Amino acid sequence: MIFSSESCETCKPVVAEGMKLTSLGIAIQEIAAETNRELHEKYDIDAVPMLLLVDKFGVVRSSHLGPINFGEVKKSIETVIFETQQSD
Repeated sequence: MIFSSESCETCKPVVAEGMKLTSLGIAIQEIAAETNRELHEKYDIDAVPMLLLVDKFGVVRSSHLGPINFGEVKKSIETVIFETQQSD
């Protein structure tokens, strides 16, 4: 999930970079504050852009605020997958 806002200049490149994660089989959804305030409130988002790695149960496993580095996010995803497999 990438939380954004229409007025956020930093959000556009973060969303573009985040969409690269689909190449890893990761579902990505942009959630703009103007159109989905409820989810911003549910996840207590008070700054954007915010990328959250959320598992299938809706639990936040990792978060990245501000500009993102694809390599760092990929590492976070690998860690989340590893931890999830260990707990199964």
